[in-house]
Amino acid sequence: MKYILTITLLIFTLNIFAFTITEERKPCAKVIISKDAPADDIYAKDEFIKYIKEISGATLPVTDKATFGNNIYIGESEEVKALVKQIKPDFNWDSLKSDGILILCQDNNLILAGDNSGTIYAVYTFLEEYCGVKYYLPEEELIPQNQTIITENIDLSYKSPFLSRESYFALNNFNPYYNLKLKLNGDRNTIPKELGGHVKLLGFCHTFNLFLNPDTYGKDHPEWYALKDKDRMANHLGQPCLSNKEMINELTKNVLKAIEENPDDQIISVTQNDNQSYCECEECKKLTEKYGHSGALLTVVNQVADAVKEKYPDKFVETLAYQYTRHAPLGGIVPRDNVIIRLCSIECDFGHDFTHPNNKEFYKDLQDWKSICKTLYLWDYVSNFSDFIIAHPNLHTIAPNIQIIAENNGVAIFSEGDYSNMGGFFQQYKRYIISKLLWNPYLDLDKETKTFFDWYYGPASKDMLKLKNASAEPFLRSDNAKLFTFADSLNCNYYNIDDWVNIFTIIDDALSKVEKGTKYYDRVLTDTLCMYASFAHAPGDVKTQVSAKTNLMYKSVKELMDAFTENGERLGFVEFGNGIPFKNCMYTTINFKKEGTKPELCQNLPDDEWIDIQDKHLTEIFPNSNLSKIVEDPTASDGKAMWMSPKSYEWYIQLSLTSLYFYDNMNKGDVYVTYKILPGVEDTHFVGGIYNNDTKTLGEIEMSSQGADKYITKKIGTIDFINTTDATRLYFFGLGERESEEYMYIDRVFIILHE
Repeated sequence: MKYILTITLLIFTLNIFAFTITEERKPCAKVIISKDAPADDIYAKDEFIKYIKEISGATLPVTDKATFGNNIYIGESEEVKALVKQIKPDFNWDSLKSDGILILCQDNNLILAGDNSGTIYAVYTFLEEYCGVKYYLPEEELIPQNQTIITENIDLSYKSPFLSRESYFALNNFNPYYNLKLKLNGDRNTIPKELGGHVKLLGFCHTFNLFLNPDTYGKDHPEWYALKDKDRMANHLGQPCLSNKEMINELTKNVLKAIEENPDDQIISVTQNDNQSYCECEECKKLTEKYGHSGALLTVVNQVADAVKEKYPDKFVETLAYQYTRHAPLGGIVPRDNVIIRLCSIECDFGHDFTHPNNKEFYKDLQDWKSICKTLYLWDYVSNFSDFIIAHPNLHTIAPNIQIIAENNGVAIFSEGDYSNMGGFFQQYKRYIISKLLWNPYLDLDKETKTFFDWYYGPASKDMLKLKNASAEPFLRSDNAKLFTFADSLNCNYYNIDDWVNIFTIIDDALSKVEKGTKYYDRVLTDTLCMYASFAHAPGDVKTQVSAKTNLMYKSVKELMDAFTENGERLGFVEFGNGIPFKNCMYTTINFKKEGTKPELCQNLPDDEWIDIQDKHLTEIFPNSNLSKIVEDPTASDGKAMWMSPKSYEWYIQLSLTSLYFYDNMNKGDVYVTYKILPGVEDTHFVGGIYNNDTKTLGEIEMSSQGADKYITKKIGTIDFINTTDATRLYFFGLGERESEEYMYIDRVFIILHE
């Protein structure tokens, strides 16, 4: 759908050069493109003609030869090069590598050209900057209406400081023709090769298990995998043994084979698995003591990179500086020239920019890697992956952080956002503005923001700008207010009563200006629901005082959940958090249906004072068929139980407990588990607990057989829902490989709520 904006364009031509493209719906210029033009130039030509017609109503003629009158050249042809040499004798075409653009308008000539995808980018840039087109949504663009299109002298050559640009959101994913308009070219942007392609990354990330699959090698070569507590983790939950030369040889062989099978991929990912179970054997300890964790990793990655360079000198090997490998190496080891380091900002406080004292460790890592790394990529995090639904007000730090990366030799950015939901707190603005900033980190942010809000929110534009600013206020006034990328609440204690009253007053004003049933109403409602979901975390006394000072749209959490249930699908809410389906976490999972016989401890409690989390809910939320599965068990409360293998050191069942906050007037919850372990053994092979990122362990129990084939109930710990401001998770895990075949069965977890 195209939204039309009528603009009257007047140019006083006295002593001002003017290049007329159309006048009163008639063409005043022709498009010049060579007969042997490549596919990307032809695509650029077609897009230019299409949009000029949509703007003016005029169809521009096309020819391969310039004639008298105004000529518009598309592409980097020999004729164009000769013409540019006349106009700009010192211009160097190599300055446009890669994806750079040239827009040159002088006399009767307009040139739109560039390197790789650059000609297409030049066309889209001209349409945007000089004709007023905006590519806000794939099917909803701002197309000005001007029967007459005139431009003045233009001399613009530009390329982004970032070779790879990726705004990783649901709307952008695998949407190549829209991504071209936003000038996104990262791995998931899937630009066709004939239109310039994208920066292809073989393996994407966390690839050690891809190249050294434990299912293939684990049985015969357990020594290739991490040693942990005297056992080798020859499974998918650990890292490789970095000191094992045979492992390195096999890894190298498999990497070279993968490149041979995927010749178009420019970069191959040789990266640590997504866990912190690194090897603790004596030789690996020596590597770590000498070089640090990242240096120990580089001893392997550099060897692989040497082999790759010998056979494929134009390819790059990428590895991560992530979590325990984030700090730059010690001992003088540096990445090879063909090694890309992708530094990850996952631990940062995104309520403040990277130079803020709250982020001093990350900023030091950025400086340290910059000093030794030829090619530095950044993996940045711009959403809350524990809870996509609540507000994540980091909009004020996005532009500064992208600028900081550009100024510290970062040559690529992967901005990982909400890749599941179309709905979310200022989601479409965030996605769009990141795309724009990746092309030009120093664009006029205020102007671009106002234009977007005017178009997207219509009559409520000014109020929604106020809401955007109000949501950031706690972080602007306090260093103590922090915003993390894995947080099950909004750290809502940073919002005082006046903040909430102001926020809800703004929301009321915005909703009063949009009509129900319109797109503007739905867009305002989306942000409203996210803000109210955040307010649901606020302390009870704050809620009471805010309720007394403003007329809340949703006066209880139940009313809010009803609103989410009614509107969520239409507004584009798909997942509650990272891998957690929305349908499982709103009305169905938060209000778990009571199933089976009632726990003895809950016999006298009404249903709204306890939560029943049956075995199937655990496997639905964090499925892992290798380590847990539902089995029939007539002795369980609902006739089924969750079987769990002891053969893991990692948490293989995790349940986000602070996502269960949607209960009114219930501040705390005592967490219990009902389980049995067979056969009876003396030692403990399982552990269950509650973990919070801020306060660490809130409760943990050893789970061993009681010598009888029956279920027992134990209390794990207590959660303070109101004052718990970060991710709190229920977990279970086994204690690794054991000779015996004991197994654990969980009947249910239940939570007794109280004030």
